[in-house]
Amino acid sequence: MPADDNPIALAYHFGHHLQHEILTGQPLGRPCENLVPWEYRFNPRLRDSGPLPSHVEETVESMRREHLARVPEYVERIQSMHRRVNEMMGERGISRAEAGEAIRAGLLDFSTVHDFLRDARDPEGIEFLPPVESLGANSAIVVHFQVTHATALQRALDHGGEYEKERNVARLVPSLARELLDADYLMLGVLESGLATHEKRLRRIYRWLRPEGVLWPPPAKSATTLPDECRLDVAD
Repeated sequence: MPADDNPIALAYHFGHHLQHEILTGQPLGRPCENLVPWEYRFNPRLRDSGPLPSHVEETVESMRREHLARVPEYVERIQSMHRRVNEMMGERGISRAEAGEAIRAGLLDFSTVHDFLRDARDPEGIEFLPPVESLGANSAIVVHFQVTHATALQRALDHGGEYEKERNVARLVPSLARELLDADYLMLGVLESGLATHEKRLRRIYRWLRPEGVLWPPPAKSATTLPDECRLDVAD
């Protein structure tokens, strides 16, 4: 953690992109073009091995609880995808892999995505999205839809049956929570058309959604550092 002023360019978290687009009807743009205008330094106490200040620990714990609260919705989406895959296999007489490819094709088809988003309502049943016909590949709303469903589909294809049993779900909660954090990072990478990760699951989904984008390390190569133009972090 460098001691200099503003050592790392900070990008807004994905929720900021969603909020802007819902309120204005226009995408905010690439994360690297909309950096957080903070003047900051890393707290030197973060370099210590001792405990964090109590108020920081309380904030971290509160954020952890909020994040865990997202897991049940993710589980429901995985279960829904698992059922849809099985339905397609039965209806069309196709393999599990072929059913997965058919669903992926739908997630890449904007007319299909628009049909789903057109029915989106808030908890009180009120429409809250901008006109869906105007939402394209660089829309945070579209990227959110694609990534959340793509990650759930991958889980459903890999281990879908495990999510039908409550005891299995309870055991998997920690890994699902981590995967939701990964998905937030992946969404920013898709918007940026650039992603840096060694995580195979994220690389696979990113390459499928952004075949023309930058993926680091490049396939079949190893690297531990990023080029300067790729250095971004995410602000909470």
